[in-house]
Amino acid sequence: MDCQRCMDCGILMFNETMFSQQTCKCGRVFCFFCSHSWVPASMKNAKNTCSKTCVYETKITFELVPFHHRRDMMIPSQRTCPKCFALNVYDEKTKYHTCPMCKFTYCFLCLEEQSECERKYASNYDHACVATLAVQTYDMFPRLATA
Repeated sequence: MDCQRCMDCGILMFNETMFSQQTCKCGRVFCFFCSHSWVPASMKNAKNTCSKTCVYETKITFELVPFHHRRDMMIPSQRTCPKCFALNVYDEKTKYHTCPMCKFTYCFLCLEEQSECERKYASNYDHACVATLAVQTYDMFPRLATA
């Protein structure tokens, strides 16, 4: 997302560079992505993130955990919904997950809609559909301005 409201004055700001450190017209210096006040000692001015706990950073990173039905198969501990971008946590049921925000059901491995995963990979709830996990990057988040 490339627009954000300043938490101090409420002005709508646009970030064309996508670097994290931004200064509002009111003087507030903050991370554009997590809205935390800027702390130079613990934050980095990088594209799309200020630290490992920054909102965007947490939405694209995960740990691999054993799949509930097959302990020899690893599955991401969390994924960002490909439709609404809400963070979803693996619930130890199947590889398919229904986003509580938008109700989109998708595969935690390939990120395809459940019906597309089943059709494309002849897959079901307890089989790996892809050998390499689908990667989620900062580019998946919507932007109002073009780079």
